[in-house]
Amino acid sequence: MVDGASSPCPARRGSPESPGATPPEGGAPTEAPRAYPFGDTTDLAPHPDYAALREGPPIRVRLPYGEPCWLATGHEEVRMALTDPRFSVAEAMGRDHPRMRPLARTGGGMVALDPPEQTRLRQVVSRRFAARRVERMSEHTRRLAEEQLAVLSAAPQPADFVALFATPLAIRVSCDLLGLPEDGRRRFSDWAGAVLSYVARDEEVASRTVAFRGYVAELAARRQAEPRDDLLTDLVRARDTGRIREGELFAIAAELLNAGFESTACQLANMCYLLAVRPEVAELLRGRPELIPGAVEEMLRFVPLILGSTLPRYATEDVVLGSTPISAGSPVVVDLSAANRDGRVFADPDTLRPESTEASRHLAFGAGAHYCLGAHLARQELRIGLELMVTRLPALRLAVPREEVPWRTGSLLAGPRELPVAW
Repeated sequence: MVDGASSPCPARRGSPESPGATPPEGGAPTEAPRAYPFGDTTDLAPHPDYAALREGPPIRVRLPYGEPCWLATGHEEVRMALTDPRFSVAEAMGRDHPRMRPLARTGGGMVALDPPEQTRLRQVVSRRFAARRVERMSEHTRRLAEEQLAVLSAAPQPADFVALFATPLAIRVSCDLLGLPEDGRRRFSDWAGAVLSYVARDEEVASRTVAFRGYVAELAARRQAEPRDDLLTDLVRARDTGRIREGELFAIAAELLNAGFESTACQLANMCYLLAVRPEVAELLRGRPELIPGAVEEMLRFVPLILGSTLPRYATEDVVLGSTPISAGSPVVVDLSAANRDGRVFADPDTLRPESTEASRHLAFGAGAHYCLGAHLARQELRIGLELMVTRLPALRLAVPREEVPWRTGSLLAGPRELPVAW
């Protein structure tokens, strides 16, 4: 995840600058890039400037490290950057690409490749995430959720929903799917926390990654001798038959664990927070449980989960994004959360509407070749989790004043660090 380095640019954080003017034809900027991201998210409130930015063309920004880039915030522009093959994530490798950490990424698994190489890796694991196969996992997922709910319910009130339900449920589902035993979950959790924090020292991330990679290598050796019905066995067989390389085995395992654990745990906590501060939503869903699947989609749209961006897309030829000419070789980052509040696509976008029929157009799972592989599984966990919150935690409420909820800082994901609740 952190192998390889480049010359870092100084971090630029603090108050946002002027959004910048529309560049002249050819994509040359006319003002200094604006510092991005605009700040940590608290109380699930996106930065107020996004509303104005969506009304205009992409602007020039600078992440804490790497070269300046274009920022797309409108739904149409973000979808185009994600789906148009003229935008490449693989082109970021070996460049001083925009990023949140000092070290540039020089390799990786599926997220850092374009088709057909990305497709080659994705095909190795995609069958495990097919809708029908995930549906057959629902009883197992529900059993795990019921067990964690029992742990939460038995705890003295107030209880921390993040520590007792959201995080352990997401870890157990992800580790069971991959084939990590009970004793490996803490190692995985510690490593994932460091990787997804952009304030963790690179040395710490590197050492944790080396240790976790060694642990996965030990498990892979065991699976080679004693295959099981899990994703790690699939990866070992693919490596041994030449479909993937040794380094790709760990990269894929790491990506699947990260994507399946931390973001789902964060979203479960965010959903709990929304129910606690909006009891009328819980009451509505209790009376009309058929709305729960749609409410999950609406919460995915409404919650600004990702702070900043992942890997940028580089234009491989001159292209017009929205009304802005983007020159070949220029990087573009997308803000999924901003796109999900676009009033040109969603009516009353800053209001949570559990009955909405528009929410399915959200981009929380991305789009195109890099659409989230685990979207079906994430939806299953969120649906079951929301159902249990609504039906089994009557009178769910915050156990501290709303303004005292501690929110994550210095992280790529937005959500409560702890969520003291009572019911």
